[in-house]
Amino acid sequence: MNANYDENLLDNYYLQSLCRDYTELFNTAVEKSCIICIPRRDSWITELIDENNIKCHILILDNFDDKSCYYLTLDGHNVQLKNGLLTIDIYNEKNTVKLLFEEIFYNNKNKYTVWCIERPLVNDNMYLENDLPPTVKTLSDCEKFIFSQLNNKKIFNELNNHINSFIIKNNKIENLNSTIQCKLIKNLYKECLNKILNDVNINKKSNDNLHYQHVIKISIECHVLYELRNQLKNIISINTSDNDSHLNKIIKNIQDLELDDLNIENNAQINDKIHRSKIELSRINSFITILGKIGCLKRAINYISKDNNKFNNDSLLPILIFIIIKTGLTNWNFQLEILKHYNFSNDHDNNSETSFLITTLEASIEYIKTKLSIINNNKFLKLQTSLTDKLFTNTKNNNNNRNLLFNYEKLCHPLCRCEKCKINYSSVINIKDEKGRTPLHIACYCGDIKLINYLIVNNALINEPDNNCQTPIHYATMRGHQNVLLLLLLHDGCNINIVDNSGFNLLHFAAYYCHDVCLKTILCYDKNININSQNNAGDTALHIASKLGYKAIVNTLVECGADRDIKNKRGQTPLTIAHNKIIIKIINSNNNTVDKINLNCKLIKGNCKKLNNEIKPKIVDNKIDKLMRSINDGDVRLACYYLGLEGACTRPRKTSVDLILCHPLCRCNNCHDIDETIFDDDSVGGPDKSTLNLNVTNLRGETCLHLACLNGLDDLIEILIDAGADVNAMTIIEKRTALHIACYHGKIKIVKLLLNCQTININSADYLGDTALHIAAKNGFIKIVELILRHDVDIYLRNCNGLTAMEQVHDIIREYKFSSQTFIDILNILKNH
Repeated sequence: MNANYDENLLDNYYLQSLCRDYTELFNTAVEKSCIICIPRRDSWITELIDENNIKCHILILDNFDDKSCYYLTLDGHNVQLKNGLLTIDIYNEKNTVKLLFEEIFYNNKNKYTVWCIERPLVNDNMYLENDLPPTVKTLSDCEKFIFSQLNNKKIFNELNNHINSFIIKNNKIENLNSTIQCKLIKNLYKECLNKILNDVNINKKSNDNLHYQHVIKISIECHVLYELRNQLKNIISINTSDNDSHLNKIIKNIQDLELDDLNIENNAQINDKIHRSKIELSRINSFITILGKIGCLKRAINYISKDNNKFNNDSLLPILIFIIIKTGLTNWNFQLEILKHYNFSNDHDNNSETSFLITTLEASIEYIKTKLSIINNNKFLKLQTSLTDKLFTNTKNNNNNRNLLFNYEKLCHPLCRCEKCKINYSSVINIKDEKGRTPLHIACYCGDIKLINYLIVNNALINEPDNNCQTPIHYATMRGHQNVLLLLLLHDGCNINIVDNSGFNLLHFAAYYCHDVCLKTILCYDKNININSQNNAGDTALHIASKLGYKAIVNTLVECGADRDIKNKRGQTPLTIAHNKIIIKIINSNNNTVDKINLNCKLIKGNCKKLNNEIKPKIVDNKIDKLMRSINDGDVRLACYYLGLEGACTRPRKTSVDLILCHPLCRCNNCHDIDETIFDDDSVGGPDKSTLNLNVTNLRGETCLHLACLNGLDDLIEILIDAGADVNAMTIIEKRTALHIACYHGKIKIVKLLLNCQTININSADYLGDTALHIAAKNGFIKIVELILRHDVDIYLRNCNGLTAMEQVHDIIREYKFSSQTFIDILNILKNH
């Protein structure tokens, strides 16, 4: 992609002649694993190829050292390769030629290496003097190259004027969908390229030399993308905001991943390569153009594969995955989007180096999304085999029979509680590993609520710090265990304001790991907590959430009055480091309506019971997650069961009176099930609370009806509407109703169901001011437009851009040349309404 010299060697007449006319020499070269040197196109006279000349271009490895490789030609001449230069010694006369690139070819079961060289190795009459085609490696190279090639320098100014006109004309481009955005910018690139190719000098060279044409394409692409840098950043960051925040959450929650977890050999050499590659790859965001980003990615991968002949794709992917996780970059989906869809000069060449690099990056990111979270969930802390470590292992693995605790050799018997045994037992309860973690730390990390309850009852130190000054409540927050967090908060001795060695408090941890429920829990239980507290870097929780693009976290903090003007030690406010414009809009909203949080607090506190002498854990019902998951999976029957819409599914529950344990600490199969049943009864408060409200929402404010519309579940939507679900409920950030979602995705049957509901607000607007009619019209869903117009819709409502649905469609037709007949039909329908 850096536009070093390239050509298709299979089309090179020199190689064709060797394969066709000198078959015996060619077969010899392949069998002996020789290197075949091919002079670049247009550097030699075709008629002067002969057997002696070809023998000088077939090399056999003779020797090598740290700096050079030494070869012999088939006719016995010495050739040295050093720093990309080939030097041949012919009768004491030396000739030096530049090695341009290497390519591997396969012939039946054999493979052979071909080097493309600047000109013939033998400096005789066949050498045709001409300039080596240009190369560009930076944005500056591209602009200098374009300017130098133009006969009429005014064309360059016309090019810039055309781009500026595009920016002014398409000042609302971020409101269009991503496909139209990309198509518009690609059309601009083609128009600019055609303007340059109209220059006689450039046009002639492009037709004569494909490499020159490729360099022109790259140069124009770089110039266009650079001039559109602000627009590109805005539109792509908005389009990828959800994917980036999701990926950031995954990455932050697997930060303790080690090389061994990805089966990467851990040694000094690998660590050095990873360090160098990480530094290089972390710079990818500083490059604006595809040329710069691909160059950065290539250098990072070269650091990994350098000096390793056995290196292959299977070795590359795990290391690249590890580096991506450790770089700290927060917009990998943004990088992938621009590399995949704005790489206009690549001509869809799937076999090119650029395509390989992009595909490798995409595969690494996809693996992190789909596989690594599973690996991390199954990965527990590594513990040793000593008595202390065995205790940690049993704590970690939910071994609730506590055999190791009660088999401790100094206890009188497993249930003894004499003064002597209490002292011995307490030392076991609070023992630490090499990282300073107690059993309570590990139980909180793993979310074992019953074991945590047991440890606290038996005097485990609840505020004991580890080597990083992190207490058990820090562990619970960073892992997102809200039920554990509630249990610890309800303990009178728990210190909620303690910070670790990096200055992180509970709010920082909840924001960093994107645990919105934990954040709300903390804010509810201590309204006096300093929401603007800063860590050692000067970052508040709002700084962290804003940078990582966590919309729900940012929204919660802003509602609770977080200060948007506080600067960290780099002089940055949450606004200046915001991940995208949506985050900026949320921060600027200034809706410090703490009532919303207070309402959530009531819901949380309403189900909590104060702890007495023996602490009883509060488990926050996770049925909401199960409900939403069942809808996303399309399981209508299960969703109805969670909502209490199917009476036949409910099961009779045993009471604690009917259940008797073999002994108080027995954990046999029967008693384990009994303990679970009793515990569930305490946590949910009885069968009458086992079902969920029809309008319950997830963290984004999506109801069952929203998700059912998104997943096209017609049957469930009909059931929900008949049961009285709120059809006008809006999501938190986008302010979208179920009707908005159905129109956006073109679900005509669902739109019909919703419009038939008498309570539907057909004129409801989302955060962009778009009504259902706006959304259906601009996405080209003509049937839905017709359907909406049959109801009491106000076609004159304007969105945030001041446009009605009809004006919006008219603008699409007028401004974008590729508009289909569909938009014209929609415009006519709206005009005639």
